[in-house]
Amino acid sequence: MKRKLKLCLKQRALIFMALPAFIWMIFFFYIPVLGNVVAFKDFRYSPEGFLASLKNSPWVGFDNFKFYFHHQMLI
Repeated sequence: MKRKLKLCLKQRALIFMALPAFIWMIFFFYIPVLGNVVAFKDFRYSPEGFLASLKNSPWVGFDNFKFYFHHQMLI
């Protein structure tokens, strides 16, 4: 453990250079993935916040997509 910490301290310049890329990846990849989950749920926003709403919304699977494509065909 000490050896790894010493190596991290020695390479801290490289770690700080990689930090913006890591933050960019979190904001533009991992957070939007939560939006993909919303497409498969009967999402209703609750006052507890987005994550609580996501957790408490029932799973509907492809029903939202069936509804969307069915109504697109009627237009």
